[in-house]
Amino acid sequence: MKYCPQCGAPLEPNDKFCSNCGTRLSDYGGVVSVGAAQTWKPTAAGTLTISAGVLGLIVGIVLIGRSPLFMVGLLAIMIGIVAVAGGLCALKRRAWGLALAGSICSVFCWLGIPAIILIALSKQEFS
Repeated sequence: MKYCPQCGAPLEPNDKFCSNCGTRLSDYGGVVSVGAAQTWKPTAAGTLTISAGVLGLIVGIVLIGRSPLFMVGLLAIMIGIVAVAGGLCALKRRAWGLALAGSICSVFCWLGIPAIILIALSKQEFS
């Protein structure tokens, strides 16, 4: 599929203008991007998810040291690992499902909510 070089909207094979933003495609010398346009959304979501994951790892390590909260600490560490892995996938724009799972795991922190939204909005940028 081809995409508009200006806004990233999908194009029909014989389009002369982008139906979304009105860009004249001949102004780009017939060069139209083959993949979806990359935006800032996966990068921002990955950064938020990694930050929340690192916070979860720190909280988990602290909680493991407290005897009654050992299991809660282990759970926080596992969730933090998934969040960091998902954030790395979002930064690389690979494995959308893992990126979404990581952002969901980071929802314990307020950073997870915008991360989920940004990952969901940028699904077409993932391979």
